[in-house]
Amino acid sequence: MQFRLEEVNFADGDELATVQGTAQVDNALLRLLHPNLSTEDAIANMKQRWLSVYGFSSWYYNKVVDTQSGRIVGFSRWGMPPELREKLPPVRGIPEGTEVPPRQKPTTLDFEMAGRYGQQNMEIQEKHIGEEISMCMYERETLRETPLMQTRFGRLGNPT
Repeated sequence: MQFRLEEVNFADGDELATVQGTAQVDNALLRLLHPNLSTEDAIANMKQRWLSVYGFSSWYYNKVVDTQSGRIVGFSRWGMPPELREKLPPVRGIPEGTEVPPRQKPTTLDFEMAGRYGQQNMEIQEKHIGEEISMCMYERETLRETPLMQTRFGRLGNPT
């Protein structure tokens, strides 16, 4: 198999939702943040929120495409301040005249756990990064059967 890294287009939303929903089985952090979430519910939730999350100005997406099948087999979502995000290509493929709503948070999220995790993350960032402009990988997911994702670190999304 050969793979290509590409920028995400708005039309990729359904495929990305499938990758995210099926990858959660192997992602301990996602299972902790979204307890009792089924694969089907995860896929439906992401599809429902796609316009608001893809259009969210602080996030940037990449996808990994199997060059033989054209299928999306993985993706990453990066968060960054506006001064970095504006240097990257703008979001693509949102139909003309479509208004991007404010980012919708997942209804399945354990907000108490996410708040504690976020607070600890912020403390670490402040200690080690300080005021430096930086970006952060918020999420990376791959389909279980993708051989590229088998690394010495374990499957992406659930490093060992």
